[in-house]
Amino acid sequence: MRLRGSLGFLALTAWLTACASSTTPADGGEEGGTDIVTPPTDRPTPPTDRPNPEDTGVAEDTGVAEDTGIGDDVVAPEDTGIGDDVVSPTDTGVVTDTGVPPIDVVGPVDTGVPPTDSGVSMDTGVATDSGVPPTDTGADVPNPPVCPPSGLNESCPAMGTGPCAPLTAGRRLIDLNGLMAGIPASCEGAQTSMGPDGAIPLVLTAESDVSFVLTPNGMGSAATVAVFNATGCGTMAGQRACGNTSGGTATMANPLRLLNLPAGTYWVAFSFAGATGVNPQVQVDTTIAPSPARVPGDNCPGVTVPTNNTPTMVNTAMFRAGSDIGATCGGGGTARGDAVMSYTITEISDVTIAISGFSTAIAFDVQTACGNRMSLAAPCTSGASGATAMRTITRQPPGTYFIVADYRATTNPTLTARVNAVRSAPAGPADMCPGEPLDLRTTGPTVTNAVGTISQDQAFACFAESRADGYYSFNAPMGQDVLVEANASTTDARTAVELQQPCRMNAAGCLSATGGPRTWQRYSALMAGASYTVHAGTNATTGNLEVRARSIAPLTTTAIAGNEACMTARTIPATGGVFTGNTAMMAANSAAPAFAMGGAAACTQCNTQAGRDAAYQLVLTARTRVLVKLNGAAANFDPVVYVRQGAMCNDANANFGMGSAPVLLCADDYYGQNAAFDRTLDPGTYWIFVDDCVPFMGGGGARGGAYSLEVITLAP
Repeated sequence: MRLRGSLGFLALTAWLTACASSTTPADGGEEGGTDIVTPPTDRPTPPTDRPNPEDTGVAEDTGVAEDTGIGDDVVAPEDTGIGDDVVSPTDTGVVTDTGVPPIDVVGPVDTGVPPTDSGVSMDTGVATDSGVPPTDTGADVPNPPVCPPSGLNESCPAMGTGPCAPLTAGRRLIDLNGLMAGIPASCEGAQTSMGPDGAIPLVLTAESDVSFVLTPNGMGSAATVAVFNATGCGTMAGQRACGNTSGGTATMANPLRLLNLPAGTYWVAFSFAGATGVNPQVQVDTTIAPSPARVPGDNCPGVTVPTNNTPTMVNTAMFRAGSDIGATCGGGGTARGDAVMSYTITEISDVTIAISGFSTAIAFDVQTACGNRMSLAAPCTSGASGATAMRTITRQPPGTYFIVADYRATTNPTLTARVNAVRSAPAGPADMCPGEPLDLRTTGPTVTNAVGTISQDQAFACFAESRADGYYSFNAPMGQDVLVEANASTTDARTAVELQQPCRMNAAGCLSATGGPRTWQRYSALMAGASYTVHAGTNATTGNLEVRARSIAPLTTTAIAGNEACMTARTIPATGGVFTGNTAMMAANSAAPAFAMGGAAACTQCNTQAGRDAAYQLVLTARTRVLVKLNGAAANFDPVVYVRQGAMCNDANANFGMGSAPVLLCADDYYGQNAAFDRTLDPGTYWIFVDDCVPFMGGGGARGGAYSLEVITLAP
């Protein structure tokens, strides 16, 4: 290689000084030959970033990269046969590497040289991108969902079948360790509180008969299986069937059977409840078999019955044995079989249905969707052996309805069905939307309707037994909650309430009292000025349904901890509130007597001495109506609340009612397993205890859990 002029020599000298480890390349060619630069041998990788070479102001034969910073670059030959004084147009003072041989090279491209530079910038001081975007191997790819070790999904996926393999026929052991409760089922908690649960898909490629037999682990344990449609998993509307073991360790006596289940995807949910320390395991035996053909009336949509009281005979001799659709108050697995009938009305009618069979007990549902037990148009009706089962539905809306009748007999009977529909008389305000108006003032009157004057128009998701219901409307106040109360005048009846917007649609907050005739529910965050409808019902056949609503100040929710005993009791303001906490790690300090003793009230059948508890203090300066609800959500936690009265609170010997503050009242199982009471109290100091109703047998030691305590105070 030839260097032109002293400036080129000085530039090379400066470069050699800066990079002492480099070796000056040797010129091994002749004029017109190939110029090869021998790469330095003292470093394996050429530097890629260094200052630009000194600018001479003259482009010094750009066919030779003078200071490339890379010793193994091959440059174009200097002697092209035309002359060696060709320079690039417009000297910028910086030689720019474009990744293409210099433009002043004339003649064929020399290919017999070492590899060329792969896109490193020359004399820019910065490495130049090769022009090819790098492959992004670190892209954010979401991790696919993983099926829990139990083989069950924690909840029902909104779409698809989730990460767990579908359920197949055969025996499997389901271990629910690590799962939480949260998939409600209609028969869950019928015998005991239910604990962890999970769901698994069931995929049928053809119409099939499916049955389940459960065997829970542990003495006193219980298990539940519920089958849901592909959509609506965990909702009462989406449930097709539900069965449980009713407590105990024995295999469930009656399998849950679903006959002629259409091809498609379903969800099967399992739950477990057992004593503390018992491994939550359930043995599941699943049978899946192709369904044989069925005769009319043995399955949906059933035999059509005229509505003019003409008898229709339904011969069940060729029906399949067992009750697969069945009535909610029927024999279930113990029934001989079931039959399906349908009728259609074109106007609002009073409909009387009568089903009879020779020497057999009959029960029947009226459903709006055939085969869906949650779509009841009227409560279940039953008749004694040899008697006719009969029900009248007043003001039934137009539509097609399905009668599903269970029968019990040693042989398959011939059933006789009659349906008589008569146009309904004009209804009162409570039977029509938007309903009878409610006065939200504290002094507002209670609306009273005789149950004989209001029909059962719409089923409740939480109260299938309703026999009469009404609609009652109000406009929501600004910045206030609304307390709704329903009461049946007959003490052995029950009630339910829910809030709708608009009337007959979008029902929310359904609640039914199981421990008495009075139901109350507080509704918050309502849209000011919007119209809402209270849907209230009762299972009473006589007497009145009484409904009222009032606006109250919003309640503040406060998280509480550390209030384990009388000395650390937390104060409840006289205005009430909502208090959340968890007693699972607290001590079992206080208790209420399990039987009346020493003048104290009793928590019947509750071993509260083994329940972990929390203490609250409420001071009243005037006579006050106090409404208390205690809700518990933890597995194996049956909340109970009791109240002591007196200036002093003593934990010692409390189980025998001998403390300085005797037990005034005990409340348990008012809303299902949740506790509640409605009591007017005199001025004084009251001690309210959150506790656990631990069974005396098989309790498994001290228990507790997460809870919510709602306290509403009103003028008496």
